[in-house]
Amino acid sequence: MIASVACLVMGCAAVVSCGGKVHGAADNASDAGDGAVTLVPCPARCRFTVPVSDFFPGVSPSALLSASLTKLGQLAVQDSVIYFIVNVDYSTVVPTSLLNGIRRLALGGTVESAVSTPNPVALALTPTRIVFTDDGPSVTAGVYVAPIDGGAATLIAPTSPPTALHVATDGVEAFFADTEGTKAVPLAGGDVRTLTSVTGDIGLAGSSVLVADLDGGAIWEVPSSAVAAPTALASNQSHPASPVACGTSVCWVNDVPEGCDSGASSAEVIELPPGATPTVLISRCTSPSYPAASVISDGVDVFFVGAGLVFAAPIGGGDVVPIGSDFVFWAAVDSCCVHQSDPTGIVGTPKPDQ
Repeated sequence: MIASVACLVMGCAAVVSCGGKVHGAADNASDAGDGAVTLVPCPARCRFTVPVSDFFPGVSPSALLSASLTKLGQLAVQDSVIYFIVNVDYSTVVPTSLLNGIRRLALGGTVESAVSTPNPVALALTPTRIVFTDDGPSVTAGVYVAPIDGGAATLIAPTSPPTALHVATDGVEAFFADTEGTKAVPLAGGDVRTLTSVTGDIGLAGSSVLVADLDGGAIWEVPSSAVAAPTALASNQSHPASPVACGTSVCWVNDVPEGCDSGASSAEVIELPPGATPTVLISRCTSPSYPAASVISDGVDVFFVGAGLVFAAPIGGGDVVPIGSDFVFWAAVDSCCVHQSDPTGIVGTPKPDQ
């Protein structure tokens, strides 16, 4: 049963079923006989769809889609369980926004609510914790942690809105950026450290925090363990964002205004190998109607989410392969699947090498 609006308002158990079995679950998992779910080999378990109606029982999917209300946010994967943000303006369909928060989906299972929070923005996972940001204002804007299996969230660091689009964790600390700079805070709570006044999208690369300075056009690296002067890895970049480690390289996406023949912007995924110069891995025309572009990597391939699709290319260069459905919001990868959110729900697709 889905937890009712009243149940959520009154503060019932934090982990509640949101209904909706995975469509295509028979292709993804089998019953071992004792209630346990046994994963089948790749790529069969990647082929599934969870329709948006499973996230909002009692609310017409056509009403959500026609009003452009559905906002399925960032995804992350931990031990074959998909965690994802739901952030919807319920003002015209449901008289509360308390249904917003972080959902989780185990293959062959149901969609469950892991954390209820009104305005979630960014998401990261450790083996034992959910780390996320909420932009307020109905709660304190900041970085929060909650148990990986669901439960009450704890504020570990307030932020100066608007909260940056990404939060990262090394399992000990959370790293984030706000208008005051790039910061770190222990997951267990404690003093917030400002690593650098440079701010922007962030990512982790080993023991360093990567910062994409959108306005300054640079990619910076700063040690995560101590306050030190940042090192510029690349300059003269065009509105860089979404920096990530990609193998031994660093990758990010540039937004190049009027980079296409039509006058639209061009998104370029850049790879910077150690001791080398930046090179373009993926280049695609974009449109303001699509969500912001982002980059993820599994250490073998780089995946670019932009122009409504996911594109994959090998680290070091190679053929660019389109993956998945139209109008993708966000994506996450595991050992064999690309998990995508779009206006219709959550979709699983095999990776190019499967």
